[in-house]
Amino acid sequence: MKFFYIFLILVLNISLVNAEISIFKEVYSPKEVFQAEFNFQNLAEEITPSNVKILNSELQPSNIGFLLTKITDEKYFIHFDIPDIEGEYFLAINIKYLDKDILRQDTLDKKFTIRKDENDIISISPSFLTFKTNDKNFFKVDIKNKGLNIVNVKVSEDLNLTSIFNNNLTIAKNSEDSFFFNIIESQVKDRDKLNINLNYGSKQFILPVYLLTNKEKGKLSFYKGEKEYINEHSLEIPFGNYAESSIFIENNLDKNLSGLSLSLSQELAQVVKIGFDSIESLEQKDKIQLTLFINLNRNIKIGQYKGILKVSNKETESSLLITINIVENQLYNETKDEQEIITAEETVNIEKETAKSIEQKKKLDKKKIVYTSIFLVILFFIFLFIIIYIKTGKKKKRY
Repeated sequence: MKFFYIFLILVLNISLVNAEISIFKEVYSPKEVFQAEFNFQNLAEEITPSNVKILNSELQPSNIGFLLTKITDEKYFIHFDIPDIEGEYFLAINIKYLDKDILRQDTLDKKFTIRKDENDIISISPSFLTFKTNDKNFFKVDIKNKGLNIVNVKVSEDLNLTSIFNNNLTIAKNSEDSFFFNIIESQVKDRDKLNINLNYGSKQFILPVYLLTNKEKGKLSFYKGEKEYINEHSLEIPFGNYAESSIFIENNLDKNLSGLSLSLSQELAQVVKIGFDSIESLEQKDKIQLTLFINLNRNIKIGQYKGILKVSNKETESSLLITINIVENQLYNETKDEQEIITAEETVNIEKETAKSIEQKKKLDKKKIVYTSIFLVILFFIFLFIIIYIKTGKKKKRY
């Protein structure tokens, strides 16, 4: 089973070219900080801690806790302090994504090893940073020596996008020190990340700094009601009913859009129709209301229908996961039951009428037999009387 699981993971990692797990180191020691980055495209649902598992060598969930942070719509960061354990482990994540407008679900996996080493061990806090335009531009990073040796830490950054203060530190056992830096914003340009390198002994720790200076790749937003922004739209509808639901599509890009097309994935299109399949133009910060028509005809079965509403043109593409839960209709079932009861009652009545008719016919037949028998008896006596009368008359004539 273990080898099959690993084989399956390898196949999935090959097929999912738009999904990647990056583990910062393959081998960790207890008390160090584990770091990993998730990069995805065409995600259908936001990643939550329930999507992530840390498995042991037997591919069973471990009790290692972790912290998951969303950096952008397509990038996530996970980190945790390595507990005092050893062995091979797997970081596994379950995702839902779009593959040519088809909703798919797969699991990605990355192996890492925990190996005890008590000599050169440092712990970094925070384990990642984000920088936004017009936000604070001065950062403090704490380093704690958790090993048995004195460590010399050299701090550097290869792209010369930062000014680092106190970049050479000597930290005694069980002691802590800090370094500081700021970002040269004019040099950042279109970059989305820089790395601060901490070299100590034969080891290295990479501190990622995510640069959110530019707006993320423009996407349309979806919301319902009083601007309740949504990543998923779910509806529960009793079987046999007709329903409508409205959502809003908002242009949050920094420009006007034109020639937008709308489409539904195949499974969803069985139960949902949309009010229009194209948007001629949608100005910046403007919105448009879209109505979803749900018509459950006799060919639709009770169950769950999931799919994607995609809105796109040459400049942008956005998707909304829609789930339609078709449940049993109690009123429909009661009506059906009543019809069945009526049919049963009618059948019983017919049977009763038939039995009654047969019984009446039997009684009539019996009466006919009795009347016929009486008539024949009377006829017999009349005939007997006539014969006797004739014989008696002849005797009288002789005398």
